Amino acid sequence: MLIGVRDSGWIMLFSENNQEAYDNLIMAHRIAEHKDVQLPLMVCQDGFITSHSIENIELIEDEKVKEFVRKI
Repeated sequence: MLIGVRDSGWIMLFSENNQEAYDNLIMAHRIAEHKDVQLPLMVCQDGFITSHSIENIELIEDEKVKEFVRKI
């Protein structure tokens, strides 16, 4: 999928670990739907390393995430 959209103008956020994947997913909605942007956005992560690693991540309360995403 990455190569298929590489030159298409999509925004791509790359995640090195699980925390970045989580954070990027939350930011992705707000960035892509901003009135000055309005472009497709994909969050990229290494499916093997992030799915086979054990690490703690800091989760944000659902209400705070919803409030952040709504501020578009």
